[in-house]
This record gives sequence, structure tokens and C-alpha cells, in this order.
Amino acid sequence: MVELHPHQPPTIAGLVIVVTGRGTTYGLTVGVRTGVQIAQPGDSGAPVYQLNGSTGATINGLLVGASYDEISFHLVSTVEAQLGVAVAL
Repeated sequence: MVELHPHQPPTIAGLVIVVTGRGTTYGLTVGVRTGVQIAQPGDSGAPVYQLNGSTGATINGLLVGASYDEISFHLVSTVEAQLGVAVAL
């Protein structure tokens, strides 16, 4: 399992990651894979994950929005901190 600091974006293979204040939502993490469709309409709330080997994955966040080659998501640690809960992974 990857431990993430609340303000440290994950390293996800193939994505350029930045943390930003976007619109009215503060602290979104943005992933870009130039020229590659990452998400589709209806994907909001989906897990943003990183594969671990050939049989496992680590959830890094929850998808909030997307354009063709860019996704915006909340880190799991941000969701936990804002809601005062612990997400069982």
C-alpha cells in the first residue's frame, strides 16, 4: 500500500499530476495524459488507482471531473480529512 501525505499527490504511471484549487473546489489533484482519453461521461465517483504488479491496485482518489485527456480527483486522504472518516481499503 502507498502511504500519501494529504498534500502530496500520488505518482501514477503515465500521468502528470498537480494539485490545484479549481473553481469552487479546493485541493483537487489533476492528472493529464496528453492525447489519451482517460475518462468518459458518467465516470464521476470512480476510483483513481495505480496498478501494483499484475494482480493488485492501490486506490489513490475519487474522480470528480474530466475532459478528454485530463482528470480531476480528490485524494483518498483529502476525503478522509474532510469527512473525519477512515476509508477501508
